[in-house]
Amino acid sequence: MKHGYLTLDMEDGFDNGRVHKVDVETFKNEIANAKAILAKVGRCSHLTYYSACFPKANNNYSYNRCFIKFRS
Repeated sequence: MKHGYLTLDMEDGFDNGRVHKVDVETFKNEIANAKAILAKVGRCSHLTYYSACFPKANNNYSYNRCFIKFRS
């Protein structure tokens, strides 16, 4: 059985010096998209994601990096 990790970077806007958080629905949609893509290529039979996302400042954007663990 193979194990792997997929990182998901979600970019959000920057407004007047305030960094916005990615909203929950966007996060859920991105997770669903990642599941669909991995299932389509037949590389995973099981996919979970960590509950923690790690915000990271990068230029004029904020990133929530979500680590998705899968096995095939």
